[in-house]
Amino acid sequence: MSTWYDGKEISIKRVNETIKYSEDRMKTVENLIQSNQVKSFSIFYSYILSCHLLCNSLLYLNQFDRIKDIRKKCAITSYRGQEIFGFKAQRFKYLLHDAILSRDVELYKSLAEKTKKIVIVPESSAYKDYSKNSFYSLVYTIIDDENAKEYLSKFKVSEISSKDKSEIGIGEAQALSGIIEKDKKNILNGILSLFDYRIRIYKKLKQLPIDELSFGSYLLYLAKDKGIEINIRDEIPKKYHIIIPDVLNIE
Repeated sequence: MSTWYDGKEISIKRVNETIKYSEDRMKTVENLIQSNQVKSFSIFYSYILSCHLLCNSLLYLNQFDRIKDIRKKCAITSYRGQEIFGFKAQRFKYLLHDAILSRDVELYKSLAEKTKKIVIVPESSAYKDYSKNSFYSLVYTIIDDENAKEYLSKFKVSEISSKDKSEIGIGEAQALSGIIEKDKKNILNGILSLFDYRIRIYKKLKQLPIDELSFGSYLLYLAKDKGIEINIRDEIPKKYHIIIPDVLNIE
């Protein structure tokens, strides 16, 4: 059993320990939520991180159906937390990533539709415009709204100071444009750009950034849900297959 970033062996014992830690943390937070003892969104966020860490560990065991269930639970719990503490663009965007990766099309479409009736607040930071434009680009692409192209054009020129976010934005915007235009070449080029970034980060940090697991993968699912046929095993180069075992499993 090897990691995704450098081929070093990881033991089953370590994977199982991580699974137990994640499950225990999720149960603790679930109990807090049920007893109405949550005082800030940070508790919900710790639950989301635990979900992602658990999904990451389950990938090693090829438990793909269980991962889908956890992703769904994560999306629903995140939405509940934001109902209480406020909806923010990046939070909601990652919520949509989880919903898409859960493979529950009805769920992620209904969540995207809900954005028409709630107030979404861009993060108050240097990434404010980037956050807003990337969020609505995804939402309107999901629900086939004509505003998608408008926000995508803004997304592509959003000024941000972070080189990493800029690189992510370019790949994501290219893939979303491809989905809207039914242009498979653009979709693949955008996704592969995100995969390149993801692999570089793994090698640099020598660990898996659990809040970045959905980069790229959710776009493959979304494209397929929009009727764009992508033969993942043949059209995604093999060097990337090690980071998308769950996506490969759908074919």
